[in-house]
Amino acid sequence: MITPDIVHIINVKQNEICCIGFEFSCTWEEEHGLGFMTYQGKVCKIGDASVSFLSQIA
Repeated sequence: MITPDIVHIINVKQNEICCIGFEFSCTWEEEHGLGFMTYQGKVCKIGDASVSFLSQIA
């Protein structure tokens, strides 16, 4: 149901640790996809694909 597309390494550092975003294609939302942002190995936010690369979320 989901296919990994892109891993984003966000250049906004918090305590010298980068945020990492994951972008997926998905069957239920073909136009906007699925994305989530992680910080220190924990998911910070889940949403459409843009969540995986927006620096203001990081």
